[in-house]
Amino acid sequence: MKDEPTHTADTRSPDTPPDIWLVATDKSVRSSMDALLGSWDFAVHAHATEALIIKAARTDDVRHPDCLIIDRHLLRMSLEELIDGLREAGITAPVIVVMGSADEVRSFRTSDVKFLVKPYQPQELLTAVRDALDGFGSSGG
Repeated sequence: MKDEPTHTADTRSPDTPPDIWLVATDKSVRSSMDALLGSWDFAVHAHATEALIIKAARTDDVRHPDCLIIDRHLLRMSLEELIDGLREAGITAPVIVVMGSADEVRSFRTSDVKFLVKPYQPQELLTAVRDALDGFGSSGG
């Protein structure tokens, strides 16, 4: 049986901004999303690969994110594998997946995942993040 990861307790004050973890393999996408989310006062932790974000999730002294954003473009593992890997590492935060087509969205449905189809407006991303932080309401993803 694998050792379950242990993580530091969330001791943030109510004024601490929510932690958003981002995985995007394209550096320009990662940089622009990091800047955009940061401009809305979120604490952003950007990762270049799915392996790096899973490794971060398994680190004992890292506080888990309040929301995950995954840019689906160019990922090496399937979306299901990535989300399963994060869940196995103890990450329970809601997930926003940015995808290139609505057809991809139809193949993957779960209540803790919301999809944005490119191109999207910045306000759509902000709304998706706020919805995720609110647990996607009672309607699911």
